[in-house]
Amino acid sequence: AAWFAHLAPEWNKFKWNLFSTLCAPPPSTLLQFYTCAERFVNQIKKKQQDVVRFLEANKIEFEEVDITMSEEQRQWMYKNIPPEKKPAQGNPLPPQIFNDDQYCGDYDSFFESKESNTVFSFLGLKSQLASKAES
Repeated sequence: AAWFAHLAPEWNKFKWNLFSTLCAPPPSTLLQFYTCAERFVNQIKKKQQDVVRFLEANKIEFEEVDITMSEEQRQWMYKNIPPEKKPAQGNPLPPQIFNDDQYCGDYDSFFESKESNTVFSFLGLKSQLASKAES
């Protein structure tokens, strides 16, 4: 089994590129992606970049909302995250994802949906495969 271990990264890249190409959603939905521009928060920045890369690679339109620039937007984000999704202590950290006013989830939920190939459902979008099957 170890003889093909070096191929795993390339295979995963191929699978992801194939999935991304086949499953790009129609461009009609606007996702809102709540972020934090503070550079000192490396862990948050990496998660935000991961979400942005995915959305851009799949040609999904989105609006990036920096909560450090608007107290009103920060409060809106906090208020619209369901209570069961909020941390026991403190405020929810970005990235947080909404489809219009509908809460999709945080980065951990996004990552899990990506790993299980349910990310379009998580985002409240139809994949192109589903759209083509309906046509």
